Amino acid sequence: MVWLSKDFEAERKWKLSQAKKVALRASKGMSDQATRGEERLKEEEHRMRKVALNISKDKKKFWLKIEKLVHYKHQLELEEGKKKALDKQLKTSGKHIAGRFVAFTSQFVLQSCTS
Repeated sequence: MVWLSKDFEAERKWKLSQAKKVALRASKGMSDQATRGEERLKEEEHRMRKVALNISKDKKKFWLKIEKLVHYKHQLELEEGKKKALDKQLKTSGKHIAGRFVAFTSQFVLQSCTS
């Protein structure tokens, strides 16, 4: 009978140790599921940050191109204004030069005819 009680005692110890192992595995599995969910959330947040970064880079490139275009148009307007001013100056000075040329040639012709 002694051997039977020792056998029951050993079996009880074995069952308790097995129950502890199963409980540890189950708690570890549950914590792994929780950490997997957290990891998924972190990965999703990281992916969203990458997408946002790419969008912001594209927006920056777009506005830099717009800024270059505005600068180019402003330069064209300035050059056009300068050209108009030079054309106006050329017209007025051209009329003055043409008037002086006509006066000079008519004087020259008169002097040639009278001589």
